[in-house]
Amino acid sequence: MRIFILGLRRSGTTICWETFRQDRCLRCFNEPWNPVLRELPVEIPNASRRGVIEIFREDPEAFWRHFAPIGRIEELQADFCERQARYLRYLIDRFEATCIDETRCHFRLAALREVVPDATVVHLYRAPAAFATSHLLPTASGGFRASRIARARGRIGFFTR
Repeated sequence: MRIFILGLRRSGTTICWETFRQDRCLRCFNEPWNPVLRELPVEIPNASRRGVIEIFREDPEAFWRHFAPIGRIEELQADFCERQARYLRYLIDRFEATCIDETRCHFRLAALREVVPDATVVHLYRAPAAFATSHLLPTASGGFRASRIARARGRIGFFTR
């Protein structure tokens, strides 16, 4: 079983991935093409790098030989380069069941089908207005637990961007 969760940023891919991550039978990877993974083996607070770190620790040399990040401008391309396709196979061929959450593959549905023809794709869609607004709102404001002052500063920041 191969599951891909695709969507634009802030469209709900991570929360969907977190649900699949509860299943111990799935090997789950969160954004394995993210260029920030060059920091490995550094973990972040939500432990979303765990799957990639485990593969990295098995054989760091092999991981770096296969690692092929997708930069922001490359996200608009419809195909994988050969190295990116090899990296995908490197991640999934070693496990019976995998789940990958990736925002950098939003436009690569056909390319994914070529590399992994038996994959199940969960393609999340968010209304354009909600998507754009979510990028204008500050993410470090503390959410609903923030103080009244922090929330007010966040609203002011929204209208001045």
